[in-house]
Amino acid sequence: MLIERLTSWVRARFAGPEVRAVEQSAPVVKQAPATAEAPFAEPPVVTRVETKPPAAPERPQSAVELLRNEPNLDAATLAARAGVTLSYARSLIRRRKAKALLAPARPVRPAPAAASFMQTQALLQTQVADLARRLDNPGESIAKPPALLSRRTQVLDRSAAGIGAKRISEELAMPMGEVDFILKVEQLKKSLKN
Repeated sequence: MLIERLTSWVRARFAGPEVRAVEQSAPVVKQAPATAEAPFAEPPVVTRVETKPPAAPERPQSAVELLRNEPNLDAATLAARAGVTLSYARSLIRRRKAKALLAPARPVRPAPAAASFMQTQALLQTQVADLARRLDNPGESIAKPPALLSRRTQVLDRSAAGIGAKRISEELAMPMGEVDFILKVEQLKKSLKN
């Protein structure tokens, strides 16, 4: 008995956590204790039956995942399968329908007209020649179309060209105060840089 206690203490003290877990979960089969006739008999053989730890149960799908995978579920079925309340299932379905209404429908591009290979090749050659010409002339500026320029940039470009604030506000259909504000802010930025 003393040997068993000593052995179990040594194992508990110096064995790794995985050995302790196996020892705690595995049933121990013990032999009968030694008789008094053989006081120095060999210690009893302890055999352990290896058992695998129970497998973790599969995680059930959440209500959102179920609805994503099966968008045509009704509230009662969703609530029963996901283990949620009926009101929560209804609100999830309502949110899904609202998102579907808000999502813009992507228009399907019509198939291009039956353009021949020669027409496509000619168009590409023209574009390549234009790009090569632009690369050969680095001084040539590539101006942005006016629609892509911000209102601030348009005001500053016109002011740099010598156009007055009143005329700028008329051309761009902007309030005079906004044009003055943009020009004053730009003037302050320049003065801070100096």
